[in-house]
Order: sequence, then structure tokens, then C-alpha cells
Amino acid sequence: MIRRPPRSTLSSSSAASDVYKRQVSTQSTGKLRKSMAEAEGQVQEKLLERPPEWAATATWIGGTFCVTLADCSSAAEVQVIPRGESVLELRVREESWRMELPYPVSDSSQIGVTFDKHLRELKISCGNDRSSEEAEAAIEGLKLRAEEQAALDRSWCDRAAMFGAGYEVVPMRLSDDERSTLKVVEGALEVSEYTDVVDCYHNMSLQASGYRGFGMYSGLGYGGRGANSTKASKIRDCVADALATCSGLELASNYKRGKRLVGDKQFKDNAEFFSHAFELARRFKVTNPGKMRSTYGKMMYLLQDSRAEDPLGFDMVSPILTVRSFLEDKGATDMIQDPDLEVATTPVSCYDPDQIREAAEIKEAAKARLMATYASSVLSSEEVERCIHSIGDGMGYAAANTRPVAKMIQMLKEYFSSKEGKYSLAIRNGRGGSCLSHDHSTQYTFVLQSLTLWREIMSKLYRCWLAADADLLSARHSYRLVNTGQGLNRVQPASNVSQLMQSILSKVQREAGGWVGLSVVHLGDRDVPNALWFIDKYNQVPRILGPLANVLEQIEDLAKDPGILRYLQRTFGGVNETRTVILQDFFRHAFDGSGDDGGSCIDGRLTSAWNWCSNLSKKKYYNVFLLAGFKSFDGDFSTS
Repeated sequence: MIRRPPRSTLSSSSAASDVYKRQVSTQSTGKLRKSMAEAEGQVQEKLLERPPEWAATATWIGGTFCVTLADCSSAAEVQVIPRGESVLELRVREESWRMELPYPVSDSSQIGVTFDKHLRELKISCGNDRSSEEAEAAIEGLKLRAEEQAALDRSWCDRAAMFGAGYEVVPMRLSDDERSTLKVVEGALEVSEYTDVVDCYHNMSLQASGYRGFGMYSGLGYGGRGANSTKASKIRDCVADALATCSGLELASNYKRGKRLVGDKQFKDNAEFFSHAFELARRFKVTNPGKMRSTYGKMMYLLQDSRAEDPLGFDMVSPILTVRSFLEDKGATDMIQDPDLEVATTPVSCYDPDQIREAAEIKEAAKARLMATYASSVLSSEEVERCIHSIGDGMGYAAANTRPVAKMIQMLKEYFSSKEGKYSLAIRNGRGGSCLSHDHSTQYTFVLQSLTLWREIMSKLYRCWLAADADLLSARHSYRLVNTGQGLNRVQPASNVSQLMQSILSKVQREAGGWVGLSVVHLGDRDVPNALWFIDKYNQVPRILGPLANVLEQIEDLAKDPGILRYLQRTFGGVNETRTVILQDFFRHAFDGSGDDGGSCIDGRLTSAWNWCSNLSKKKYYNVFLLAGFKSFDGDFSTS
């Protein structure tokens, strides 16, 4: 059986890919709302309408509604009709759309409409009927929310622990030229059949494995080598094929630069270009884990073989460029200690528009001071700005991954620290798919420890990526091709990742004061064959918890609709009860031991969460997810 590499992450044939099962609704959100309203005897017309395509461009900024109408040429084609105090109907030729206002407007004369025929943009401004007390209360609510988020961030945000004292694990953002080269590398990898040919039983020829060749070796009859074709010869020819394709695409995209790669030159003569091209592709993947999902694993396995077999006589692997190494090369490491750097790279956590504007201005002023101070003949102002943005990317990346986990920990403590009875977290082996038996207190501790471990891993995901990269491309550790029960996979030790995981686990265990379940970390075995599988597994944590936290936060806003509120009250007992039911089921059955090894090992806890994801459509609260706009726990492979 031929095993294809992970799709950045795992392929659909993997048992660890339950999270990729699309949660596709059998009925649209609009139809679901309609059925609810009909059941209540109050069919609301606005819930039956399907928004036109141009509605997707609509945004509310303050009290102004903006929408782009690409097919309109004048204001005469547009009608704005008030439908009560809280609804406006927008008609564009034969299409109409009703939208709810952010607050009631009792006087229709307060509604102003302008149309920019050059930008094809319609703006609708609404007067504010809210009293000054209501406005102040709303602003205070936003400020309180920002304070709560800042307090939550303090539980995990430690720059030195996340990125190192000198940002030595923060990859540099790609420049414009590097992005052009990245497209060339991705194009070559897309058409490569490398792992189909190499990761198979080698008593078959290339022709038997289905390879037909592409690029400079196309049509030369790889399969003609017969059954005695060795793995080393396949690696050499397929690597050469991939590099030839890369050279051709570079020539096609930039003739002046590409012509230096072709002609009478050998691949070895262009070693610097190839090592740089693959380095920036690896760097891009670290900072954009949702990209290169069908090509990253293929590239890493190709580079892995190039180091072990040395098929073309040169090393195609160079260290990932980080902010620290870049500034050291430029002699500008003093910038790392500048207090303005932290100010310029701290994510904005405000929600009030005035606070957001003020925070953005402070960040821009700090960035301007850094650029003025450190720009020189060696380090341009654009490069200083790219360093700042790289660190800012890292902070935003850590926040996006870690905040959903921290939010779930907060809700676990808020709702279940002392709750038993109806909302107990107790589970029993054999019931509801559970493979563990825990009382409420034990399950609460088990879930809290698991989420705390995930939070620590998410905050240090850059470190995990670089450790995985070092292990996969290590010349000291070779791999074995093993049938793990999920096809042929490369089983390889991962010493760097193992050491990092042990330090994270020890920290969490010290904080917890004890441990429920196993503390085994699978690495280099049949469960987690190599470091690529490890990094893939934990990249799914924000994909699981992000949508879940988003739905839980939207329940109160959904309940502002009278029909939905009655549905929640009738089905679950109310708004707070709905949130509690969802949390209870998640904390019980996403940590019920249905993963491997009884589910209590470090990796089995995450597998149990994947199993919960795959069963979401069968839950009685699935309609709530649909109403909140939930589509799936995963993105679209075709667009990433």
C-alpha cells in the first residue's frame, strides 16, 4: 500500500484526521431559522430571504453601513426602505435584502444614503437613538471585555518563553522577491510525484508505481529500469526531476533571473538558489500553517532524502532565517532590547473604536521611532519594518492559537469547578463511547490538565515547528518505512521535539501538583511516526477549539432574535443552560478516552477530541452551531 505524506497536515486516510470530516449542513441556516419560526407560529420574512451575492461585501463601521455594488452605476438603481425601527430593506434592481440595524432608529429622517458612483459603494448612515447613558454603558462593556481579554492573555503570554530572549525562534516574514520564488517552489511540488515513487516497496519499478515523469526527464521511461531499480536511484532521479521543474518555472516567471539557472550548468552550480528556495518555503509554512497543505510533507520528505542519500552532491537544506539571525547578520541586535519593539509588536486587544485607534497610533509611533533609529546603509528602513512585522506576526499567531484554549479553561473553571448533579462531568466506561471511568472531580482535573498542556504547547508553537524541522532534516537520525496500520509511513526519532515536550509537560505537572492518566508522549512510533505527524496533530487544537469558543460567545447575540430565544428556552432551558449543555458534553466526551492507548496518554487526549468533532452533527445542539454560522472544523484544501 502506498502511503502519501500528510497534507500539511494529515490526509483523509489517517485515523488522526477525523477533524477533517466536513460538518456539512443538510439544511441551510436560513431554512433552519424558518422551521423554528414556523413552529412558533411567527414566520419572519427576514429569515426566509437568501442574501444576494453583493451582501457579502457589507460591513458596519460605527453607525455607517457600507456595501459594494459592482453592477450599479447610479443611486437611482438603489432603494432603501425602513421596515420598522430595527430593519432596513435594501433593493438593488430585482434583488432585495433585509438587514438588522445595530440599534433601533425611530425617526427614518435620521437615515442618510449616499452612493459613490466611482467606487460603486453605497453608504447608509443611521442616527443614534440611544441615550448617552446607553452609549456610555456600551463603551464600558467594551472596555471591560478588553480588560478580561488582557487578564486572560497574562496567563500564557511570556515572550522569552515563547520566542527566546532574542527572538531566535521567530521566522522572518517573506519579502516580495521571496514570495515570487515561493510560487515557483509550490508549483514544482504540486506536479511532483516524489512520495508516490519513493515511499513504496522497492521491488517494483517506477512504471509499476505509476510514475510517468515530468520536466526534463519526462518521457525518458523511468519504468524501463525494471524491478531492480533501487531506492537510491529513484531518489536521485526524482529529486533531479523536481529541481529541473523548479528551474523551468523560475525561468518562466523571471527570465533574467531564471536564465542563470539553466544552460550548461549542473544542479550543483545552483545550490545556493535551491537551498534558499526550500528554506523560504519551510519558513513560510511555519508562519502560515494553513498553507501548502498538500505540498509541505512532500517537500520535507524530499529534503529528508536529499540529506541522507546526497543524490546530487550538494546540501539543499539551510537553517530557517529568524529575526535574531537576520539582525545579527546586519549588526543590529541592539534593536532587540529596545523597549519600543515590544510596544510596536503587541497585538491590539481593545474593542472600543476609540481605544483601537489610540492603540494603533501608539504602535505606529513606536515603529516610526525604531525605523528612524536603526535604519542604516546596511539595514534599510524596509528591513527594520519587516523585522517588526515578523515579531508582530508571531505575537498574533500565538494569540490566535492560544486564546481559544485559554477561553475554554476559563469557562471550565467558571461553569464546572464545583458543579455536580445535572451538569456533572462524570463519565463511565462503556457509556456514550467513553473508555474511561471518572467521577466529576477527577474528570474536571483531567480536562483542566489537558487544556493547560495544550495552552502551553500553543503558546510555544514556533518552538515546536523549528524543533520538528530540525528532527525531520537531521542527518543523525534515519527513518524506517513501516506499515503503521495507516499505510506506509516514515518512522523516525524526534529528539528535539521530545526534549521540548518533556520540558512543557514537566512545567504543567508542577503547576497541577499531580497528574491524572498517562504522561506518555508518543514520538517515533506507530502512533506518531515522526515529527511531521506531531506538529500536524497539535496544529488541530485551534481548529477544534476556535470554532467552539466562537459559537459559545455568539449564543447571547443569537438569543436577541425572539424566535431563537424561544427555541433555546424550549430545548435547553435558556441561554446560559444552552452554553452549559454544550460545554458539559465537550468536557465529558472530548476527553472520554476514546483515543488510542485508552485515551489518557498525551496524544490520546487529542484523538478523543477529534472523535467528538466527527460526531458533532449527531448532537442535539448542532442546530445552535449552524445558527452561529459554523461550517466545519477545517478549511478548504483547494484554496490553501
